[in-house]
Amino acid sequence: MFADVELPDWLARVAGEAALLLVAPHGGRRARASALELDDPRKVNDLHTAELTFELAARLRARAIVNRSEDRNRLDLNRVSDVRDRAPWLVDLLLDDTRHQLATDGHATVLFIHGWNAIQPCCDVGIGARLAGGSFVPVRQGVPTVPVSFLPRLARFAGVYHAGGIGVTVGDR
Repeated sequence: MFADVELPDWLARVAGEAALLLVAPHGGRRARASALELDDPRKVNDLHTAELTFELAARLRARAIVNRSEDRNRLDLNRVSDVRDRAPWLVDLLLDDTRHQLATDGHATVLFIHGWNAIQPCCDVGIGARLAGGSFVPVRQGVPTVPVSFLPRLARFAGVYHAGGIGVTVGDR
């Protein structure tokens, strides 16, 4: 049930049966800087995100939308203005997968996968809020993107990753 949209060759879609959609908006890598670009402050910090998302999708039997190679400095699929102006088809893909989850499972879970240049295995779950005493505390102008009833699922997620040696925080980054 994929939207009938012509996709760029750098974008991949993965079919899956789990009620989960993984999105890797920054899987691309910037081309090696030339001598003229050495002062360019742009950088890519979502290293290995595409590969990680493919692996997670396979292990979790999840659907996925993966930017395999487009540089986020040319097109940032995590920036509303870029999507609106240059990649409106992404909204159709997200809606298609979310509607499919709602029709089959009655709920939808969409996770945007990012990376950063940290040299430790860790995961920060960004939900527009932090957890404090079992309650949500909004960060900046954020509004929690999940209901409080989602907390037990988040706790199970964190427990699985902690058991594998990966620390999980909520809203710390």
